[in-house]
Amino acid sequence: MNSLNHILHIIIIGCLLISSQLKCQPVILRAYAFEREILPGMVQSVTDKNGNIIETPVSPKADYFIYLETGPVRSIDVKNIWINEVNYDAGLRIVNKTPVILGIHPGPGNADTLVKKTSNKVWEVQVKQKSDKKMPIALEQSKSKIVIACLNNGKVFYYTLDQIKKLRPLSAQ
Repeated sequence: MNSLNHILHIIIIGCLLISSQLKCQPVILRAYAFEREILPGMVQSVTDKNGNIIETPVSPKADYFIYLETGPVRSIDVKNIWINEVNYDAGLRIVNKTPVILGIHPGPGNADTLVKKTSNKVWEVQVKQKSDKKMPIALEQSKSKIVIACLNNGKVFYYTLDQIKKLRPLSAQ
């Protein structure tokens, strides 16, 4: 009988541990990441005092579109995001309607669906200025393209994405 009580206690403790772990599970169900390169428009040039034309090199830039799909959470907070190991401050904005469609020009075939229609909550990650914050050591070796530092119910967790989908480039005017 004593061993039966011991086994029962182990089962109860195991169930409690499992249920507490489920409550701490990250609230992100899916994440979507897209990159759109912005091709430079007209190359700026100046003429030096000797009459030589000097072109100012223009580096291509990129816009990132990152969305998080969650269950019925009241709030989630994103403080930092690492994109290709570069840290940025970040914020969140609730998306009121899905699907999320990014269009370049009017007409068929000129739009990309970033998030399909869903009844789940969808949040847009707003990538802000670069930050000096270092990536957590445990994640440095992960080879993830994106690492998102989230705060939910006072607990920090990290969500990683292994790939960023490339969208058609946008030409600057």
